[in-house]
Amino acid sequence: MFNEFFYSGSGGVTPPQPSSNTTRSLRFNSGDSSYLQQISSSGGNRKTWTWSGWVKRSALGAIKSGVFGVEGTNALIRFNNDNGGNQLRVLDTATGGYDLVTEAVFKDTSSWYHFVVALDTTQPTASDRLKLYVNGVQVTEFATASYPSQNQELTFNTTSDYRIGVSGTGNEYFDGYLAQIQLVDG
Repeated sequence: MFNEFFYSGSGGVTPPQPSSNTTRSLRFNSGDSSYLQQISSSGGNRKTWTWSGWVKRSALGAIKSGVFGVEGTNALIRFNNDNGGNQLRVLDTATGGYDLVTEAVFKDTSSWYHFVVALDTTQPTASDRLKLYVNGVQVTEFATASYPSQNQELTFNTTSDYRIGVSGTGNEYFDGYLAQIQLVDG
């Protein structure tokens, strides 16, 4: 059974307002193969980091759609190609680290979603090492769930470059709007 997440105002998270984030968001068109790339000259904490961002999809389909990735790797956040391309997947197979695929589907193209991925491999409990939040509510049901080992160093915060609007391998382009993408080191 799949859940659908639509922004409903619960969880204390407010979607971007027309006068703020939406006017400061970037529109990605998958057909243009466009994305942003940040050149990384130094690494950071590879055991503890938090990623967050506002996401509004423009197109749905049975394709992979990358939101954020580490260049040249399978360390990424994307909409999966399973279940019509509407499940969110958080993956790092570059280091054998983790793989979370939501039970929930995200197919409302009129709403903004706020996603937070929090990694802390120093935690003793496996499911506490990687957490996913949607609109301020922690996701606890996954179609696939594998977690990193305790104290494992992972791919995010290496000296590799980051990509926004495409997967790390560069062939899964996002179609929609992205705003306030942040990766917090430590």
